[in-house]
Amino acid sequence: MHPPFIISNATKLMPALQDSNAEPLAFPGKNCTNVVVACNPRSWNLTVIDAYDEVMYLPPNGDYAIAGTPQYVNSGFLWPEDQVPPGLPPTETFSVTFESEGTYDYICILHPWMAGPDERHPIMDQTLFFFF
Repeated sequence: MHPPFIISNATKLMPALQDSNAEPLAFPGKNCTNVVVACNPRSWNLTVIDAYDEVMYLPPNGDYAIAGTPQYVNSGFLWPEDQVPPGLPPTETFSVTFESEGTYDYICILHPWMAGPDERHPIMDQTLFFFF
């Protein structure tokens, strides 16, 4: 892992992609500075961004219900048991229940060919399970 960066706390960091929901990991530093880790914690943490742009980080290995209004849901990285890299959430499973029928787009950032819409209908099992 690389050491963090120090920037002026007046500096506004912008995502490289304009419509991205990326967020820098920044901590208050000394002398009007911020300590910034140049990574996006939303890419490895269980994260939900709701219809009102509220960001929620969820605990690992839970069962979650989605009402159909979130803008973004991320399971985080899933790891085999006892093989979680130091410092990352120990997420081994992710389960989500869709409370509303509809089409939910998905993509695996490590396996981009695993992508597409997932249609959920009332007569279908509304729960998806993700295991490593």
